[in-house]
Amino acid sequence: MEEIIIQDVMTTHPHTVNSRKIVSSIVKIFEKHGFHHVLVVDDSGQLVGVISSTDVDRTKSGASLFKNPNKEEYDNALLSTMQASDIMTSD
Repeated sequence: MEEIIIQDVMTTHPHTVNSRKIVSSIVKIFEKHGFHHVLVVDDSGQLVGVISSTDVDRTKSGASLFKNPNKEEYDNALLSTMQASDIMTSD
């Protein structure tokens, strides 16, 4: 089995967002670039977390305990009020 060198397959200049970025804006980044993950940085540019498209989906579907006939409208409103720091994985 041939070894894979991380340096050969990694993204050298990944797209990042500030921890205060609104989640609905991050969804647009995912859609525009076809990303599934984005790194989250603080004001000094230090890595503080990561957000995946799964994190966004989990936030939408887990936000309400009740069936909502206006789910898309509700999800859009919810994601427009949350910041990256609210849903990112920091560990």
